[in-house]
Amino acid sequence: MQTAACFAVEIAPGNLTLNGWGWLTAGRVEKSPTQSLSGDYDISFEKEVLTDFEMGAKLTAKVGNFSMARLHAGLGMYYLVYDNKKATGEFLSKKVVPFISDATFQSTFCVRGDRDTIRTEFGYFPVKYNPESRNLGEYLFRSGTYPGYLVTGYEMADKVKLCGVHGSYAFDSPVKVKADLYAFTEMESYPLHDLSFAVIASVSPQRKFVEFSAGVDFAHALSLDEKKITPALDTAVYDRYYGGDLRWVGHADSISGDTTLYTFRGTKVMARLTIDPKQFFPQVTIFGREDLKIYSEAAILGAKNYDGWYENIEERIPVMVGFNVPAFKLLDVLTLEVEWYGNKYWNAQEYVWKARSPVPYTGEIFPDEANWKPRTRDDLKWSVYASRKIGKHIRISGQIASDHLSRTRYTPGPPSFVKYTEICSDSNNWYWMIRTAFSF
Repeated sequence: MQTAACFAVEIAPGNLTLNGWGWLTAGRVEKSPTQSLSGDYDISFEKEVLTDFEMGAKLTAKVGNFSMARLHAGLGMYYLVYDNKKATGEFLSKKVVPFISDATFQSTFCVRGDRDTIRTEFGYFPVKYNPESRNLGEYLFRSGTYPGYLVTGYEMADKVKLCGVHGSYAFDSPVKVKADLYAFTEMESYPLHDLSFAVIASVSPQRKFVEFSAGVDFAHALSLDEKKITPALDTAVYDRYYGGDLRWVGHADSISGDTTLYTFRGTKVMARLTIDPKQFFPQVTIFGREDLKIYSEAAILGAKNYDGWYENIEERIPVMVGFNVPAFKLLDVLTLEVEWYGNKYWNAQEYVWKARSPVPYTGEIFPDEANWKPRTRDDLKWSVYASRKIGKHIRISGQIASDHLSRTRYTPGPPSFVKYTEICSDSNNWYWMIRTAFSF
């Protein structure tokens, strides 16, 4: 066996490398309804301007012959939307949020004459398993299980972060095969701190005219507190705050007398396919590197059915298709993406955070399994994205979309005023954004 070092391309000569970046974003919501419920709180996004500024720095250090450490931190400034329910303008003050994007120790080894690559990561690291996705998709790690909510937004498709351990093995001759294994703790959404396990396998020929991958995520597989995963077990909390109302935590069958206890734990399954027709006529040079690619992704958000809210698995299957429209090198990429998600409930984390409940949000203050009305006017989502790099350090991009961008980014923080619904809660709602970014 022959072993050699194989470093990621971002490593520059020397032991220490510093990179910086920043961007200014501006846009407007052209159509977005306000949800008005008695005792509930919402802010109108109709015709509101959305602006933010982010900047960051990434420090990469070579450690020995096979490893490197990365630290990537940033600061975001987000300007909140106007709340016409308030006489004061204090709610319009900017929201400043420091964040960590990457804090990782990575080791990479090449064996068998560089044909095989073994890589390990430990810490808090970014994950992107669908390289073509610009907005929609990336379902395995940008979703819930019960309830099966989706999270997307402008240039968020490569912003997924996991905290834990990642190991990968890649074999490249004559067909490239890659397997990724993840063990990570939940850091983004309630319930926190549980351990999840995921595996993704990818296959593509050397010509790369097609790539296929599939994966599974055992979400909340190991819990530190079963009462948080299955809230009905915490009877004291629900007797106190919800009067023992089982609708928040389970389903009682009036005929059989059986009781189903809902849980956040579940299994998510993903499959995706990318086809690049340009590989069949390499002599044609008028197309850009990303032009003509066709890609798709589908997932099952919760493989198990439950009586009551989660009886139909078809309502937990989002499917997206994307196409890179030929831009003939005038743009780096011009992408159209569409998604169908036949979820009959609101795509929201309302009950997740505000009630610590795995029951889907119905648009009402109290869930009513018997009388709720299926919601279908948000099943279709779409996104048009364009990007162009100018020189080595500047990039201009823009997007028009009706997607799953959340209101929380542009509203005051919890616990009083957050609404965990989408800005575009109907398929005919939409917004536009443009961004100027720099890097060095």
